[in-house]
Amino acid sequence: MRKYKLYFLFAGIFFLSAGIIISFLSETASVLGFVLALVGGLALGGVLIFSLYQNQGFWGMRSTEAGTNALISTGAVILILAVINYLGINYSWRVDLTENQLFTLSPQSRELVSNLDEPLKVYVFDSPANPNDRTLLEDYQRNNSLFEYEFVNPQVRFSLAQEFGVQRQGDVYIEKGGQRQLVQTVSPNSRLTEIALTNAIAIIQRTEQPMVYILQGHGEPTLEEGENSFSQAVASLTEKGYGVQGLNLTSTPLVPPNADVLMVSSGTRELLEGEVRAIERFVNNGGSLLVMYDAQSPSSLNRLFAQWGVVLHDGLIVDGSGTGDVFGLGPSVTFVVDYGNHPITRNFDNGISIFPFARAILTTEEENITPTPLLLTNPQTWAENDLTQDTIEFNPEEDLPGPLNVGVALLRENPEAPSQGDIQPPDETIIEEKTPEEENPTPPEDLSQGDLPQPPTINEPNPVPIQENNIPELPPETRMVVMGNSTFATNGWFSQQLNSDVWFNSIAWLSGADDSALSISPKLPSNRRLNIESFHVILTSWLALLIIPGLGFATAIFIWWKRSR
Repeated sequence: MRKYKLYFLFAGIFFLSAGIIISFLSETASVLGFVLALVGGLALGGVLIFSLYQNQGFWGMRSTEAGTNALISTGAVILILAVINYLGINYSWRVDLTENQLFTLSPQSRELVSNLDEPLKVYVFDSPANPNDRTLLEDYQRNNSLFEYEFVNPQVRFSLAQEFGVQRQGDVYIEKGGQRQLVQTVSPNSRLTEIALTNAIAIIQRTEQPMVYILQGHGEPTLEEGENSFSQAVASLTEKGYGVQGLNLTSTPLVPPNADVLMVSSGTRELLEGEVRAIERFVNNGGSLLVMYDAQSPSSLNRLFAQWGVVLHDGLIVDGSGTGDVFGLGPSVTFVVDYGNHPITRNFDNGISIFPFARAILTTEEENITPTPLLLTNPQTWAENDLTQDTIEFNPEEDLPGPLNVGVALLRENPEAPSQGDIQPPDETIIEEKTPEEENPTPPEDLSQGDLPQPPTINEPNPVPIQENNIPELPPETRMVVMGNSTFATNGWFSQQLNSDVWFNSIAWLSGADDSALSISPKLPSNRRLNIESFHVILTSWLALLIIPGLGFATAIFIWWKRSR
């Protein structure tokens, strides 16, 4: 009987092991593995029951008691380790101790991925798979199961590489809803970055390209490369899928109808009256406006600001805390670490933004307009009105005490805007008929100062039909952002701390972008290389090869001589 018991024992171990191995190797649930494991378990169970039946006094033996306790303890330890591993895999917790949180996704990246409503897949045409790239993609996947990725060997799966139009080894593509876009090309010296991937995700989710027009022609910073330029800011917007174009209202008397955002910045000359009217018409029709005026720069939009309850203070913000002196920038540079509760400044926490030569923004109550402070200075700042004196000191009678607001976001509700249910399709085509006086108008003899000459009227042979549904409708709300500084967005200042985020988030909010696009931009690692001169290299070599070993050898000789006496 013992002979058959051994047969069943070995058979049970074999079938159980085979079932477990097949189940682990199979990508899907394996029926064969389950059956084999079940047969092996039944065989081992039968052997155990038969052994216990043959030995009636087995459970009363001291060795059985000790063995049972050891078996239970071992099983408990294994169970605890299994639970710990399960929790570690499914509920992992990581600590990123790097300076710029290089191994932690930024809020922008997490929100973009979390808001995915359909599958998105990243194809990395590179082999072998780089561990750093895989770790980055896994971080994205943790935030949403709809995010998928795959490493593809373009030489093995040649047809897939041709389908994506892969030009070189290392191309990274993103696919969503039938749309495909090149993210970047990775190499041993240039791996996949969060900035490139996040921007690609934001771009591929847009149904159309937002257009931003930047007013030019009055001494404003240019859009081309240069010292006083917005080129870095423009490049950042372009990378994020925005269209950016300069606008000169003397050659184009109206703001283009496809403009999502119009930006007006500090210049050296006032705007012409015709330009001011064009901007007012754009805003009154529901267009979004970003205004950035430095201290003591010409302000031509005071009439529009009065309608919105905005007042630009003429004084220069002076920081009396000494923060600017610590960084060698002086008191005319304002450091902001306090932010308002708004989508533009969300997740800024106590981050730093820097505004040189800034002015304060004041607001008054206006009907249907809601102002929200964005950038608040510290209590030791004030707006200085008299800059002619040698020593700048706070004068409570003339100066404006802090904390001051450097930026404000304004939202105007438009009650006259039609609701979506009120919009009816047109029944008839409306023809505009002109009177003889309208067909042959008499040109005005005098023009008010600053007005542009009106172009001559061109008589059309036939009236132009105008469809009602082609008339622009007023949106439910109009947005405006006014900042008392434009230098922060110019080259050099734009890349400092949160300056780029303040500017981009303002554009994104004004253009009506999804809130997932408003947050901290991904950060690149800081350059911490130690650049030393050739003299220090030679000195370090002498220290390592001769001086330090020589000191050790001399110390050993001295100790030997001391002990030998």
